Amino acid sequence: MTLDNGRLLTFKVEGHTAFGRSVCATDAVTSYLVDLKVPARGTACADETQPPSATPKVAPPGTTLGELRHGVDDRLERLGDMR
Repeated sequence: MTLDNGRLLTFKVEGHTAFGRSVCATDAVTSYLVDLKVPARGTACADETQPPSATPKVAPPGTTLGELRHGVDDRLERLGDMR
């Protein structure tokens, strides 16, 4: 059995996860899942150190539950606008 229209995205690292470890691999996966765009034949991605996230991991002291909910609702609304 052959897949004439199949593509292999090579990720040149040890491990099992590419998504989120490489801009190249993450972009390729996202492009396929969102736009059904396959990577060019022979595409190979390398592991990359990702910059730290600008999103805080914890809320500042004194943040209320309502403020947290508003922040989540705002992010969900922006994600909906991106679709």
